[in-house]
Amino acid sequence: MNNGYTLKADILERSQSVFYGQLFEECPQCLAQQSLQWADVISPISPDRPYFLVVREESNKGVLGGLPLYYFEAKLGGILTSVPHAGPLGGGFYRGDMDLNLRRLVYSTLLSSAIQLAKKMKCISLTIITNPFTDDAALYKESSTPNYIMNNFCQAIDLSFTLKNEGAYETGKSSYNNHLRKNLAKAEKAGVVVSWGDDADFEPWYEIHCKRHKELGVPPLPESLLRGILSVMKPAGMGGLAVAKIDKCVVGGCFYIWHRDVADAFIMSSDSDCFDCGVNYAVTYFAVRYFRKRGVKWFNWQSCKKNSGVYLFKKRWGSREFPYQFLTWTYPGFEEVFKVEAEDTIKWYQWHYIAPFEAIRKKITNGVFDKGCMT
Repeated sequence: MNNGYTLKADILERSQSVFYGQLFEECPQCLAQQSLQWADVISPISPDRPYFLVVREESNKGVLGGLPLYYFEAKLGGILTSVPHAGPLGGGFYRGDMDLNLRRLVYSTLLSSAIQLAKKMKCISLTIITNPFTDDAALYKESSTPNYIMNNFCQAIDLSFTLKNEGAYETGKSSYNNHLRKNLAKAEKAGVVVSWGDDADFEPWYEIHCKRHKELGVPPLPESLLRGILSVMKPAGMGGLAVAKIDKCVVGGCFYIWHRDVADAFIMSSDSDCFDCGVNYAVTYFAVRYFRKRGVKWFNWQSCKKNSGVYLFKKRWGSREFPYQFLTWTYPGFEEVFKVEAEDTIKWYQWHYIAPFEAIRKKITNGVFDKGCMT
């Protein structure tokens, strides 16, 4: 009993998760990665077992908060994480009309239930990602101190401020706007046309994605993950592929996923042969205008290396930084991570975050780190 409320947490599997899904739909601050549909998107990629925690008030059965968790088992033991695979964002969430004291109680109950589940399943670690747009990191740490904290940030455009009128990017009020105007003019001169793509556009775009990632020396995102966005998120009105074409040929595009207040630029790729054609600028301009008209508040670019070319590209659109954290609690068995090569851990737990890479590599048992390599 606390503050007049008696809360209870339920742990639901995918087939039992109707109440979780209803709460998600009602919460404007939720991210697409917290949805039931996202569990369906990532299910073909690896054997992650999803669990959906809900907190309700016992007297009236009203659902107040939720937390997605995924169990993954590899050579060193099982782990629980709030979002695995590429583009991880979002941990707990709560019904919007809630005062701070009740929110604290909801988060405390969610975290307590998550820790109990991790111990019951003999996990070596539990990781929850905080929400950059609700700044809820303190609500977890008030209840239990994590062994590891990894600081990260995303860049996002406030669409309620930017594009208050259709000509916002044509005004030339700053050097950034001049830069955008110049590159959008390049795209127009090159004949770049942007629209929402269909299944037939996926293959040529994915070939570009693989080509571009090979040039960058990084692996492409799994094809089945991206196809899942088209087959699961798109019919649910939560995702799609915006494609850029020149003479009806695909030259670039970006996958977007969204829910109410937040739209994520999930992965953007364009043909390096067309870099002088302003393709990425045209795609972004199309998407920003589209989401502004939908009433989306935050256009989220996700994270990248600070002051890199990609970082500056995002900044030119009026983006600013929003910090968030990976909070990790460790349990018996985690010490096995320090007995093997860090590269082996990365291989065994591919696309899954266990702890800050620096901590694993240097065998550090706790601490606060800045953004590192994801396993």
